[in-house]
Amino acid sequence: MPPILTLSRAVNVCAAAIIVRDKQVLLVQEQKGQIAGRWNMPGGKVESEETATEAIVREVWEETGYRVQPFAIGEVQYLPWPDRPGVTICFVYWCIVAEEPRVNEEGNHPFPTRWVTREELVDLVNQGVFRNESAVKVVELALRGQRFPLEVIREAPHPGIPRYSGKRRQPQNRQRPR
Repeated sequence: MPPILTLSRAVNVCAAAIIVRDKQVLLVQEQKGQIAGRWNMPGGKVESEETATEAIVREVWEETGYRVQPFAIGEVQYLPWPDRPGVTICFVYWCIVAEEPRVNEEGNHPFPTRWVTREELVDLVNQGVFRNESAVKVVELALRGQRFPLEVIREAPHPGIPRYSGKRRQPQNRQRPR
């Protein structure tokens, strides 16, 4: 009998992108909270109205200005966070650049970005300025071409939730039930 998975705490779902070009990986500099200033792979939370694949396309666009095309799954990570309730399941996508980045009025990307080699990534980890040390292993696998086809994940959003339109939802005033 297979093991039974029970969840006694919240589950957050996120998506991260490994974007490789010319044996370099695209990183973004975090902008908020305790992790501000640290480098990481582009990515973020999957919104309730989108799939993880749609989320990574949106997150990379918002953070870097690049349009990407996910073409494979690198891995799925189970991440307990000591500073957050629950756990996070993160889908790590391999992506290719489909469109060069847009820039803001000042001529910059939305967030600071940089392309790094594997050696430069290790240096960032050793300097303590890379957010996710386990990503070095994932990047090494990406550079070696190890990946799984997107079809290994069947994404089927809840039938009552509309598909992601590419636009951010406006916050709604929600009243608590009495």
